[in-house]
Amino acid sequence: MAPSPVSPRLANIRVHPIKSLDPVSVKEARIGPAGGLEFDRAWALYSADGQWVNGKRNAAVHLIRAVFAPDFSSVVFSVPGDSRKIPTKTFAFPGDTASASKWFSNFFGQPITIRHAPEGFPDDTIANGPTIISTASLEAVCGLFPGMAIEEARLRFRTTLEIDGDRSAAA
Repeated sequence: MAPSPVSPRLANIRVHPIKSLDPVSVKEARIGPAGGLEFDRAWALYSADGQWVNGKRNAAVHLIRAVFAPDFSSVVFSVPGDSRKIPTKTFAFPGDTASASKWFSNFFGQPITIRHAPEGFPDDTIANGPTIISTASLEAVCGLFPGMAIEEARLRFRTTLEIDGDRSAAA
C-alpha cells in the first residue's frame, strides 16, 4: 500500500530584520510595502566602500547576536565570547540607525553605516518577495554534506518561508 500524501503546510516563517544577522521565527507575518515580509531585511550594514557587510565578505558578522523585542521595537546586540569585550547594547528598531552604526563601527574597527528601508533590502530587486524552500530540500542539502544539521542549512539559505509536507518532491 502506498503511503498517503501529506498536504503541504507552512512549517516556518523567519524574518531577517537585519540583512546578514540572526533570523527571527514568527507565527505570522504581514506582507510589507514592496511585497516581502514586513521587517524582513529592513536594515542593511554598509562598509565605507558602499558594499554590504555580510558573512561572505566578513566572517566576523557571524559572531554578532541580535535579539529583537517581540514587537520588533528594539534590538539587543551582543558578541558572546569576544575578547575585546564589545558592550551589549539595546537600540530602537528601526529608527536608531545612527547609534547602531557606531556600535557596528566599533565592532568591525571600520566605519559602518546602517541604512533603513521599510521595503527591505532584497537580494533580487526585480523579483523580490518572500523566499520559499521546502523542508525536503533542506534535508536533501544536508544529505550532501555529512554532519550538516538542518538548522545550519536554514541559516545558510536564509529563506523566509519553509513548506513541509510531501517528502517525495524536494522543491
